[in-house]
Amino acid sequence: MKKHLAMIILPALFWAGCDSTAWQADTGATLAGSDASGEGRAASDSLRGVDTTSPDPLADGRSADNSNGGDASTSDLAALDAASTDAAVADGMDHDGSDSSSSCPNGVCPPVANVCVLACATPADCVYAGTAPGGIYDEDSWVCNSGRCAHLGCLSDAECSAQPGLDYASMKCVMVSGGYKSCLAACSAPGDCPHPSRVDSPLYGADNYECKAGVCSYIGCHSDAECQEGISGTALAWVCSSALYGFPICSTPCTTPSDCTYLAGNPIFDADNYACDLGICRHLGCQSDAECAEAYSATGLSYLCAESFMTR
Repeated sequence: MKKHLAMIILPALFWAGCDSTAWQADTGATLAGSDASGEGRAASDSLRGVDTTSPDPLADGRSADNSNGGDASTSDLAALDAASTDAAVADGMDHDGSDSSSSCPNGVCPPVANVCVLACATPADCVYAGTAPGGIYDEDSWVCNSGRCAHLGCLSDAECSAQPGLDYASMKCVMVSGGYKSCLAACSAPGDCPHPSRVDSPLYGADNYECKAGVCSYIGCHSDAECQEGISGTALAWVCSSALYGFPICSTPCTTPSDCTYLAGNPIFDADNYACDLGICRHLGCQSDAECAEAYSATGLSYLCAESFMTR
C-alpha cells in the first residue's frame, strides 16, 4: 500500500504566505500541483484522488469537491486534516514572495489548525511508494520531528519541474512563509495562472489571480454566486466572505459549530473540530492522536496529530 501524506502540500491553505498560520482553505484543491493522480498530496486528496491542481478558496478547510457529504469512508476523508494544513505546492497563494510573518491578508492571520501527519522514526518513513525522484516529496524533502513527518518545502526550481502533476509551463520555488518554500506557477500576466484543469471554473479564472513579482497570486472569490457555482456536490451553503481573514474566500456561514460538520462519523470533522467565528466556520483540525488514528485506520498506516504539516 502506498503511503499517503496526511498533509496538504499546498498552497494550503493556500495561505502559506502567512508565517503564523495554516490557513483553512480547501486543501483538497489547494495543491497547486501535487500529482494529479492523488500521489503526494495531503490525505484529504490522496485518499480520494481528486484533482487538486489549484487552491480552493475555502475558509473552513472543507474540500469543495467532496460530493459524498456524510460518507466517512477512507476514500472520502475529504479535507480531513489536510483541510487545515500548509501546503508545499501552490499556484495562487496570497503572498509577496518575501519571507514575512506579516504577509497574511490585511495582516490578519488565523490560528494554526492541527493536522494529521504520518508517524516516523526517520525521514525515509515520510516518503510514499512511487515518489518521483528529484521531486518535492523525496527523502530530502522531509524531517522527522518528535516522531511526526514535517515537510521542508521545495528545495529548488528543478524540484518543482521534476514533480509530476505540476502542469504549468514554468514553476518557481519561492519563499512563502518563514523559511518555507513552495512551488508557484510563473507568470507574466493573470492569464497565465489558471490551471489547465480548472480553466472553466468560476473560482479559478484569470480574474481570480494577480501576477505578482513573476508568480501567480490568488486574490479570492468575487461573489456568493461565484462560490455557489464553483462548489458543487455539497448540501452546504457557501458565501464569499472576508469576515475571518480580511480576504475573500468561499466560506460556510454558521451560528454554532454544529452547522459546520459535514462528514458524519468522521472524528476529524465533528463539531468539536470547528469554531464558529464571526458567523463563519473555521476548521480547528485534529484534537488528538486518537482522532487521527481512527480517521485513517483503513489505510493501515500510523497517523498522529501535529501542529503543522510544514517545517517553519
